[in-house]
Amino acid sequence: MRPFTAEQLNRLQAATDDAIWMSHQGTEALPGRRSRSAAIPEEDYVAALILLALPQLADSWRPLLHQWGMSLTITGVFCHQTPKAKFSMNGNTVSPELADLLLVRRHVDSGHHVRQCAVLIQAKMSEDGEIALQSADPQLYLYTTWPSFQVLGQNAPSTPFSIGRIESQSFYAGITKIKPPNINFPQNKGWASFCPWALMPPRQSGWVEDPLPSFLMKLLNFQTGRDFFDPKVTGCHWSELIHYLLQTTFALPLRTRDMRNDPDDPRGGTFGINRMAFMSSTSAQPSAYVPAQRCAELARAGSDGGGGQDTPPNVAPGHFEEGGVGRIVAFETWEDHELSNKSTHSPGSKTNVAWR
Repeated sequence: MRPFTAEQLNRLQAATDDAIWMSHQGTEALPGRRSRSAAIPEEDYVAALILLALPQLADSWRPLLHQWGMSLTITGVFCHQTPKAKFSMNGNTVSPELADLLLVRRHVDSGHHVRQCAVLIQAKMSEDGEIALQSADPQLYLYTTWPSFQVLGQNAPSTPFSIGRIESQSFYAGITKIKPPNINFPQNKGWASFCPWALMPPRQSGWVEDPLPSFLMKLLNFQTGRDFFDPKVTGCHWSELIHYLLQTTFALPLRTRDMRNDPDDPRGGTFGINRMAFMSSTSAQPSAYVPAQRCAELARAGSDGGGGQDTPPNVAPGHFEEGGVGRIVAFETWEDHELSNKSTHSPGSKTNVAWR
């Protein structure tokens, strides 16, 4: 693909900063949180990022990309279940989370050549920008050594994954719980920029160094993340892992069982809704990762007059196995020479949201 220019990235990043701030401030009031007085955990900020920031990103990015001859689809899924990795660590079997969030980038150029990359993100709360972990932390061991591991969950392959260690395939994300107007970043030497999300490579201790909007600009230009391919062609375990996560997550219906009233099920956390939260925004083609059935459910959800937010489609409840599904954000673009040669007026936006 032709890379975005510095000027284009600046415009996209400005819109991204605004969307992330908006979602961060809206987390506490996000519908479905069990307790307004409880400390907000990482997963609620991830939910807000997907449910609140992505629609705004789509509406801000789409007219810009249209000017530059591209179509855009952004798709997001939130669920309390996250995939787990089972492996041996110092003679003991452990099974930490594989990731809090999977970011996926896909681009199709005018010659129909496809490039895809993905990155695993684990979120940690941090007030001052420092992330410090125990030396025996299983996920730290996973992210820094990448031993052979099995994924626990729905339809998980029985054979272990040996994906190797590539520097840009996984990161820690620090999230600050401090909100404006109390935040005072110029005096906070440890925090990166003004964004409440910032990333760092996996290590036992360190300071977040890359604000999420800046990181997403690198992802858009394929300057971070790890490329993945058709696993049937390459036999690449990383590719097999990413396709498994995509297929398993998008295979579930939009509406799934609600665990908020089940005291024996701890998976609800402070966020009282444990159903699939799904957002898709497209100006042209549907997502390459979303099955036709999910697209049809989205279309029905978006036709209820309220964006589908309070009245999810009436489909059969799904069932979550431990560690089986995850949280995904996919950014997909297509080059279109016809758009490049037409007026720069932006097309009407189309954003469907279905959750609860």
